[in-house]
This record gives sequence, C-alpha cells and structure tokens, in this order.
Amino acid sequence: MKYLFLVFILFLCFSACKVENKEKQDQVPEYIISAEQMDKVLVDIHIAEAALKYKRGKGEKFKLYSNQYFDYVFKKHNISKKQFDESLEYYYKHEKQLDNIYKNVLKELERIKKEIKKETTSVEN
Repeated sequence: MKYLFLVFILFLCFSACKVENKEKQDQVPEYIISAEQMDKVLVDIHIAEAALKYKRGKGEKFKLYSNQYFDYVFKKHNISKKQFDESLEYYYKHEKQLDNIYKNVLKELERIKKEIKKETTSVEN
C-alpha cells in the first residue's frame, strides 16, 4: 500500500511539473510580436511580395523596391526587421500558433482579393 501511495505522489509531482512547463511554453516573450499583430504584418508582407513579383514580371528592377516595400511595412506596424525576424523564428518553433496566424492571414488575403474583384467588375460594367 505504501508503494502505491508513493507512486501516486510521484505521479502528481511529475504531472504538476509538466503543467507548469506547458504554461511557460505558452507564454510569448515580450519582445515577440503578438499573434494578432503578426497576422497584420504578414498580410502586408505577402502583399509587398506580390507587388515585387509583379514588378519583376514586368522587367523592372524589383531589388530597388524590395527594401523600400519591406521598410514601409515595418514602419507601418512600428516594428524593426530584427523584431520581425525573431518573431517569425519564434512562431516557426510554435507550429500551432503559426498555423492559427496563417489561417487568419489567408482569410484576410482572400477577403482583400474578393474586394478587389468586386471593385474591378463594378468598374468594367
């Protein structure tokens, strides 16, 4: 009986440690961009990348514009490139959070796409 009681106590101790470690893992460090802000930043990053791809397709020297576009995105969201890179690296290591972020990014890009289609069809008519 004592053996069973000891095993039960050890089990409780280990499970309590595991819960505490999980809570620490779920806490995002202060220097990391919040998931909500990261959604918005990544939407703008993907729009900038699409614009650069379009310029490259037209034969323009997109390298001239790339720094300007990305600097504009970082300035718009009041973050630095370093902070963006560190945040992106953090979310790569936390797949569930990154997956949720990209679900939101895709929803927003789809919404923007529909809005643009709607505007272009109304102009054509």
